[in-house]
Amino acid sequence: MRMRLACFAAVIGLLACPALADIVVSMAPVYQEASLGSYPTAELWANIPEAEAIVGFGFDVDITGDPAVEFDSFAYNSALFFEMPDGDGDGIQGLTVEPRFGDVLLGVMTFHAVANGLADIGFSDDNPDDLAEGFALVTPGEFATVDYTGGQIYVPEPASLALVALAGLLIRRR
Repeated sequence: MRMRLACFAAVIGLLACPALADIVVSMAPVYQEASLGSYPTAELWANIPEAEAIVGFGFDVDITGDPAVEFDSFAYNSALFFEMPDGDGDGIQGLTVEPRFGDVLLGVMTFHAVANGLADIGFSDDNPDDLAEGFALVTPGEFATVDYTGGQIYVPEPASLALVALAGLLIRRR
């Protein structure tokens, strides 16, 4: 009887504790094509569980693969956030007065297409003890666990675009 009561109490205790889920940060669109010299943009969204409402965020943009683009700037969502001083030069940050949760637009990233190739865009918060890195929770000094989903930007060769256009014209003539 005591064992059943202890098991029942343990199950009730587990059910009563709020489960903390990860914040998911993603780039939209996940894949895009840009022309050389253009400035492609991508929205940065976060899905934040209510139990992990944030008061600030900051992280780095990691570009791997071909050096097809460079990170240019980040425009934070001024309806929800105000700019936080950029302590480490990453340019991705924001603070809020009211804790935020749900599907939240953090802001818009702008890149500069500098070469032909495929660039993989990723994110990291290598220094979560720094207030300029990570997703700061309502409790001072605590940070959320974050899953980052990046994207890709493809900058084709101008000659390839010309060949595709010529092939399209040939098909249309027939």
